[in-house]
Parts: sequence; structure tokens; C-alpha cells
Amino acid sequence: MPLLSVLVPVYNRDIAPLAHALLAEIRGQDMGHQVEVVFVDDGSSDRGLATGNRHAIESLGVSCLRLLELPRNLGRAGARNRLMAEAQGEWLLFLDADVMPDREDFLRAYLEHCRYDSAVVCGGISYARCLESEPAYSFYLFYGRRVSVAPAATRNRCPWRWLFTANVMVRRDVATAVPFEERFQGYGYEDMEWGVRIGQLYGVVHIDNPVTHLGLLTKQMLQEKIRQAAPNHVLFETLHPDEAGQLRSSRLARRLVALPGGALEKFADLAGRLFLACDFSNALALIFFQSEKAFRIALEMRRLRA
Repeated sequence: MPLLSVLVPVYNRDIAPLAHALLAEIRGQDMGHQVEVVFVDDGSSDRGLATGNRHAIESLGVSCLRLLELPRNLGRAGARNRLMAEAQGEWLLFLDADVMPDREDFLRAYLEHCRYDSAVVCGGISYARCLESEPAYSFYLFYGRRVSVAPAATRNRCPWRWLFTANVMVRRDVATAVPFEERFQGYGYEDMEWGVRIGQLYGVVHIDNPVTHLGLLTKQMLQEKIRQAAPNHVLFETLHPDEAGQLRSSRLARRLVALPGGALEKFADLAGRLFLACDFSNALALIFFQSEKAFRIALEMRRLRA
């Protein structure tokens, strides 16, 4: 049985680059007996891409890489729970399909930590491999580096806040005892909520073994994501009010919720338009972005109270 199962949920994403990178290290370090990689296609709507992924894995012709295809979309939490059920390893390493390891000994570094007492180990996120030449993604790179990137020493001060399932290893028995909360649907917060629960029971340790997040978004795409995430944010707030109170967006939304719903809607739309229009300063655009986020969360709070 493998020591480590690398688990990757996939939705409308080409997995060939990540599969090749992982396989290169597995072969180069002769780790085929220690590591398996399991992709699960979570009901991708792009069937041509899903078929291409299947052919890509089949063409590699190795038993340590496999792809499961789900008949319907389970969501980010449900797909990861399904991956846990399929895994054979004693340790589970969750990655996202749009990441790429920064180090050539990425898997080896995690295997070394399997010998320690830590039940949950997070490697961190970077944007080191991202090209700077695309202006459409300049805000996302600015934003991502502000909210997702930090050295392990910083992340260990508030471990749950920096737990991203794009790059986290957990002992199998711990993951089984603390499954992902499947009430989180769509985008966001299922990993943070899982981090709170698993951290309270077992603790979380951060190390410097990052992956580059390659799934860059335009401002319009990012705006749509934060609008989709508002219900999940409120669910996180409901489940963990103390931890949510440490998030700037929650603190601001709690004050804004007293405003009339119509006013909140207008302010949210205005902040959103200013965010999209602000092309001369990423720092100012971030203020508008965070403002719209807080207004949308407050609107969702009011909707649930009605």
C-alpha cells in the first residue's frame, strides 16, 4: 500500500501538466511504491476536456496515476470526501488541479514529514511560476499575493486562516474523522471551515513547501467568485462566529447589516463598478473589491434573517 495518496479534484481543467510534474518526481525519486496520485473529475461540464484528461492519464500507462469520473458534480467538499474514500495511502495530500509544485523535491519533502507527529501539514501557496506579462491578471496577482502568500512562520500564528486545500497533507485517520462539510456549495470557505475544526482537534503545522497557483482570474471572474461565495461566508460565520470575527470582511459586514436592504444593494453595485473601472491602482481597486465583498455578505445576512 502507498504511504502517500495525492488527491486532486478536477472541474473543467487540463490535468496533464500537473500529472506530468508529479510523475516526473515519482519516477526520478523512485517513489512509485510510496506514492499514488488520484484525480477525480467532478462532473465537468466540458466533456471534451474530460475525455482529453482520461486519454492523458491512460497514455501515461502507470498504475500509480488514476482518474475517477463522477456522473454528477458533488462540489468542492463532496469531491474531496469522495477522494478520501478512494485513497489507499496512510497520508493524504490534497492539491488543486490548477497548481504546480515549486520544488523538484515537493513530494519528498512531504514524505519526510510523514515521520513526524504532526497530523496536518500545510505547504503554502505562491505565484512564483506565474508570468507578469498579462495585464488582465495583474490585480489577481496583487490580490493573491496579499491574501494567500506568507512564510510558514507567519502562517503558524493563525493556522486555520492559512489552511488551503490547494496544498495540505493530513493523516488518513484524521481526515476520516473530520470530513469536509458538504453544506458548502459553490465557491469558497469549505477549506477554511475544515481548517478550524481539524485544527481544534489535532492542530495544524505550516511548512515552506509551496505550490504555484496557476488558475489566474480576470477582475470580472474574481468578482463573480466573491458574489457566489457570500452564502458560504455566512455559513462559515454561523458555524464559527469567533473565528469569523477575526476576518475583516465579517467584522465590516456585521456593522453594515443594519442598513436597509435597498441601500446595501446599491452600495454593493457601486463598489463593484468602481472596482472594475479602477485600472490605475491595484491598491485602490482592492478597497473597492473588499467593500463590495462586505456589502454582499451583509445582504446575504439580511436575506437569511428575513
